[in-house]
Order: sequence, then structure tokens, then C-alpha cells
Amino acid sequence: MPIPAALLWRRVRHGRRLAPVRRHLPATLAAAGAVAAQRGRGRLAAGLLAGAAVGFAAQYRRGRARGLADTAEHVRRMRRLRPDVLRHFYVTCIGSMEAELEEYPAYDRRKHDLRYRRVIRAALRHTPPGGTVVDVGCASAMVLDSLHAARGTRGVGFDLAPYGLHQRGHRPDPPVLAQAIVEEIPLGDGVADVVVFSEVIEHLIDAYVGLREVSRVMRPGGVMVLTTNNGSEMPVVSPLVDPGMWVERLLGRWRPRLLGFRNITWHAPINAEADPLPADAPTYAPHFHFAFAELRDLAADAGFELLAEGSFEFPAPQSPLAERLRRLSERRPWLGNLLSDGLELAVAATPGLNLMGTHHELVFRKVGEPLAEPRVPWWPAALVSAAAGESAPRRAAA
Repeated sequence: MPIPAALLWRRVRHGRRLAPVRRHLPATLAAAGAVAAQRGRGRLAAGLLAGAAVGFAAQYRRGRARGLADTAEHVRRMRRLRPDVLRHFYVTCIGSMEAELEEYPAYDRRKHDLRYRRVIRAALRHTPPGGTVVDVGCASAMVLDSLHAARGTRGVGFDLAPYGLHQRGHRPDPPVLAQAIVEEIPLGDGVADVVVFSEVIEHLIDAYVGLREVSRVMRPGGVMVLTTNNGSEMPVVSPLVDPGMWVERLLGRWRPRLLGFRNITWHAPINAEADPLPADAPTYAPHFHFAFAELRDLAADAGFELLAEGSFEFPAPQSPLAERLRRLSERRPWLGNLLSDGLELAVAATPGLNLMGTHHELVFRKVGEPLAEPRVPWWPAALVSAAAGESAPRRAAA
């Protein structure tokens, strides 16, 4: 019995089995058009390439619409954020970094170690022997330990979550550690030669307040090593499916307004024990993915000049490729590590792609005094301030 034409068309357009075909149809048409052009069949090539362009445009339009909708949800989460609840969560519910790493799959532990190695190398290039290093968001002070061993530095570390600090205090020869928020570092002005500010700024409600306080404790000419999430990280979708999204992410590095999706909060709500909001409107912690231009401009207002820029960790941890590498690393560690490291090196050497890692790695030098407020107001902070009825964004949790 023949299938009705209308039913057949619905299966072609919406059937799950044909989804991979539909996703890769524009790329297939583009490849066929290129072959036709090589063979001198101009009209056929033009038709195929036009079909590919229409398909890619439709894929991009759908992906951008999803991104804008997700951004709107993140904005709603930020508008109902309460800084006092957030601070209580960080103080009472965040465990030590070592305990967290033990629960990571081997692939993710290796990527985490990669970040530590890069931060330590960047800090070593600018740390004088016997200098003072401040690690803001130090966890259990693993970076300070390495710098002390290599340069004989004096280390001072701060973190809002107490568990890592307590764990580190039981080790021999600990650096000076204290529980504190980024917005109120308990140090005098101009005492630090180097400040390590790694994977912290994305958790702040007001990023500029944190940068301004870091600038205050640094001596003139001191260096800040900053890593944080990259708003221009590689999209999860393949470039063969949606090349427009890849172009958007890359251009959004310098023009943040081009980015349809802005990750502003963590993907899961905070512990119910620390959250007084109803279950249908939970609290989400800030977790902002910065465009490079945003960090550059905020740091300039805080008195810094950029010395070096880059990114690392390829591919994005939530991507299908990362999941395949994760499974391979569990079954065959040597092969998973080889492929993971090889991919990291290959992408890092590819212009354009080397700027689309999961994390920024930026090095700044202090060259002036910070402004009282950034020249462009930091908009995530304004979302929380407006919800709280404040006239201007102010203190937040670290």
C-alpha cells in the first residue's frame, strides 16, 4: 500500500531517522555544487550552491532563535538572584577542589590539570624571585605551592569557600590563607607583584568591582593572570551543520552584541537547603561567559593593559566530541590522552580556532589607577540591582 504524499513529506521533514540527513543536507549540496563547478556545469553548480546557502541560513536562524530564548531564561534567573542567598551557598555548600576532582572522569581531570599548568607557567614568567603572589579564589592553594617551589615566593590566598582553606592548612609549610570575598580583599594597597585570578570572575555579580579590588592590591607594573569562561567558545553544533554559528561566535569575541546566546548563570540551581525561593523559581549562581572585548575593556577601566591573550581547552566539555573522548579515555587511557592532547595542540596552532577555546587565558599589567565605575555599566550586575531595587550595582558574593 503506497504511503500518502502528505505523510511521506511529514516524515521527510520531521522524522527522527532522517534528522542526520536533514542536518547535513546543506553541506552535501555545497560539496555537490563545488564538484559541479569543477566540471564546468555552471547552472547546476549555481543551483546547488544557492540551495546550500538557503539551508545554512535556515540552520543559523533556528540556532540563533534557540540561543536568544536561552539567554532570556538566563536573564530571568539573574533578575531573581539574591546576593545574600548566593553568599550563604558558597560558604556552606562548596567542597574542596581535591574532593571535586576525585569525582571527575579522567578526561575532565586532565583538562583541569591543563588549566593549572597554564596558569602556573604564565605566573612564573612574571614572578620575581621572592616576590609576593596573591591567589584570589585559591581553593587549596595548589598554584601558590608550585610558585613557592619554583621562585621562593611569598604566597597569600583567599577564597570564600572555607573547605579548601582548611584542607590546605594541615599540609606542611602552608602559605597565608584566609576566607574573604573578592570585593573586599583584606590586604593593603600595592602589595602584590602578581595576582592569580583564575576561574573566579565568572562567579561574580559585579565583575568590575572584583577587578577594581584586584588592581588596588597590586603594585604599579604588577601582573594579573586571569582565566575564565569564553563566550566565543566553539559551538556544540558541527561547522558542517551550522557554519554561521561558528562565524558568530568568533566575531562575537570583539563584538559581543553579535552573540545570540550569553551564558550568565550555572546550568543547575543551587542546593535547595540554601535556597529560600519556591521550587518553581529556584536560585541559579552566576556563571558568566565573557567575550574577550568585555574583559579587555573592564580591565582597562580598572587600570590594566593587556600583555597576552589566548584560549585553551578544546573542544567544549558539553560537546559530542568531548563526550566521545571522555568515554575513550575511560576505556583506553593512553589513546584518549593522545587524541585529546593532539587535538589541543592542533587547534591551538590554527588561526581563528585558537581563540575559541572553552577558557580565556589573559595576562594584564597594572599601568594606572582604576576608575570608580566602568565606562560601560556591567549589565549582569544591573539585572540584580534592578531586581533588588538598588540605584546602582554594588557588593556581591565572590
